[in-house]
Amino acid sequence: MKMYNIEDVEGFLKVVDACKGDVVLVSPKGDHLNLKSKLAQFIAAEKLFNAADAPIPEIEIHCSNAVDYSNFVRYMVNGTGIRRTA
Repeated sequence: MKMYNIEDVEGFLKVVDACKGDVVLVSPKGDHLNLKSKLAQFIAAEKLFNAADAPIPEIEIHCSNAVDYSNFVRYMVNGTGIRRTA
């Protein structure tokens, strides 16, 4: 899944943390980082997300649990991927 113009990196990482399965970020160079790892989140934040606070133009992610993709769709549409229960 490709995602575009991510402005809220903290919100994006909250969605990653809420996912049940692994979330793998594929870098432009083809590297794979499992974002469920806090170390990988730190590396990704340093290399991809800190471009002078500019929106991230494009990233590619893969989820091991197909249901987790809906979290990212909600994030992109509503600004949050966290499912709220009443």
